[in-house]
Amino acid sequence: MLWKRSVLTYLHEGKPYTIRGSLPLRNEHLSLETEDNTLVLHTEVPLTLVSFETFLPWTYQKDDRLFVHGFQSWSDTREFMQKEKIPGLPPRLRFAYARYHLEFYGDYHFYVYSRKRGHLHSHGWTLSGKGEKWHLVGSLDEYHAYTIFEHHPEKNVLRIVRDVEGWLLAPGRHCLLSLFFTSGEILEAQRRYLTAAGLSFSSLPKTSGWTSWYNYYTNISEEIILSNLQAFKRHRIPIDIFQIDDGYQTAVGDWLSLTSSFPRGMKSLTDEIHNAGYNAGLWLAPFICESKSDLFRNHPDWILRYPDGSFVIAGYSENWNGNFYALDLDHPEVKTYLERVFHTILHEWNFDMVKLDFLYAASIFPHNGKTRAYQMSEAMSWLRQLIGEKRILGCGVPISSALGKVDYCRIGCDVGLDWEDIRPARIHFRERISTVKALATTIGRYPLHRLGFLNDPDVFILRENNQRLSAEQRYTLFMVNHLLGGLIFTSDDIASYTPHTLHVYKKQFPLAEPEILSLVHHHETYHFRPRSAYIQAIGPVKVYEAHYTGWVKLPFAKAFLVINLGHTSLTQSLPEGIFFDPLTKTYHTHTVSIPPYATRIFLAIQPSDTWSYGGSTEHIFPGCGFSHLEITPERLFVNLHPHTVRKESLFLVSQHPTPLSFNGHTLPIHTHPLGFSFIHLTLEEEI
Repeated sequence: MLWKRSVLTYLHEGKPYTIRGSLPLRNEHLSLETEDNTLVLHTEVPLTLVSFETFLPWTYQKDDRLFVHGFQSWSDTREFMQKEKIPGLPPRLRFAYARYHLEFYGDYHFYVYSRKRGHLHSHGWTLSGKGEKWHLVGSLDEYHAYTIFEHHPEKNVLRIVRDVEGWLLAPGRHCLLSLFFTSGEILEAQRRYLTAAGLSFSSLPKTSGWTSWYNYYTNISEEIILSNLQAFKRHRIPIDIFQIDDGYQTAVGDWLSLTSSFPRGMKSLTDEIHNAGYNAGLWLAPFICESKSDLFRNHPDWILRYPDGSFVIAGYSENWNGNFYALDLDHPEVKTYLERVFHTILHEWNFDMVKLDFLYAASIFPHNGKTRAYQMSEAMSWLRQLIGEKRILGCGVPISSALGKVDYCRIGCDVGLDWEDIRPARIHFRERISTVKALATTIGRYPLHRLGFLNDPDVFILRENNQRLSAEQRYTLFMVNHLLGGLIFTSDDIASYTPHTLHVYKKQFPLAEPEILSLVHHHETYHFRPRSAYIQAIGPVKVYEAHYTGWVKLPFAKAFLVINLGHTSLTQSLPEGIFFDPLTKTYHTHTVSIPPYATRIFLAIQPSDTWSYGGSTEHIFPGCGFSHLEITPERLFVNLHPHTVRKESLFLVSQHPTPLSFNGHTLPIHTHPLGFSFIHLTLEEEI
């Protein structure tokens, strides 16, 4: 491989040195050489790395898209066009985000954003291309240091930045950078890379559940938890996990101290949850604490500090009394405390899963000779060992450090009660709460699913109260989460559902995991200027808009998928053939109209000389609600899964109809305007 240029800065005996040029590079302290796709550093003396970057030739076609992978759970991940840019937090608006310490939520504090069109940067791996021809390059070592790939299409150059700050090296041989290259279709290329990185397929079943956060937030109580639990039990909803989120503890950091709203303690709640037939989950953020916590007041030496002695702030939350702080995970008493916390939660309170949030706090500041990535990797390995066979849902975590260490992982930002939150969008905050950005990132990170963990796309919202999403936006969130996610949660009070909403909610069962055969991104971005004259001076706000088309494999048919994340209707051409729309129970050819923010699945129907499956409505993914469906020349046999809703429709189609019986009755035959015959059967309770 032709490495164009490399630059390495390091400290030896407190003095800075920089070595640059074409490889190999040598001086009195070290040598940097290539071994295939690996850069190897031989050091003669102890030294501490400060920074490293290298440049590779990379060919871009004019209409190539660039796939950009964000730093942590909440960082946006998607395909970009070359004319786009990632502005980063604007320096002249520092007053707007400094109070909230937003720079620590993402990579703003250790990576300098180019702010130029096409200079898009990606963490861990990246791709360029289009259609079936994509080219991928990825790092095979994210344990010791993070790797950032920065595109420069105008120069046909890829800049690779290795976040080596603070890496203390003893004399000897060290792998500084190891790369993997592959080409092909975007989904398969990423899966080949993840497999090459040592990740294995997760066999955990797709999981559904309830969590308290996105409806009640911190205003929870034992009464609210039990009320929702009883609603699930009363309606016999077959979810797996019932999770208590933030708000049960007296302060962030004091995880074993409960508020007065939980008078009977957590063990009584897990007993109730288990008696209802569900697993119990609990939220906590183990690597941070707030200033009003007993931990902060009684153990200030447990807080991570900068060299000047000041505390390392990890962020800001109005729910948590302002600033919150990173714990020093190298302090033995911190780990002893957290070991006691997890032992109590998992073995005394008997929770089955923990949702661990704000985990990025372990990687803010490199210290003790370890890089940010190394600290994060050690912390995640320690958590996995500590929690053992119980399940972990990781959140707010650098994705590269979570792969293979958690059972489930949030792969997008928090869903909001609106489609987009314009206030943080104005300052280009990538980790903001945003429903549309969560959907786009769920689609972008779909290749991660089952390689290293099951994807958690965050909750869906079907309720009509306490939210501001349209009906189509709610349905798209519901469908995309189920199509591409592995952990499917809601926070809705299902007791408040209308009969129709409850019916829609139940149509997710039994949980199904359709195979995504293809997914093509058709991207746009929508610009508008906020009314504020001052904000206008920054330039237009960019709201992500796109539509996606692809194919999905279902039990009895292929389905053509259309996801419209845009604010205008879409006239979509259909492939050749006849397509069934389960929402309207109608058949289409040629084109269909997709409303704004809508998702539709159209079943490809192929009428033949005999009766065949012509569509159904028993499940959000038609066909997945049947445990048995058989059609002989004379008879129909149907069995529904026990969790499938009844009183739905099954259609059969034929070009040359013959009499067909079901349960001893001959079924009526109808003629469709498109030229085929069909039978419509209502799936009643007795089936």
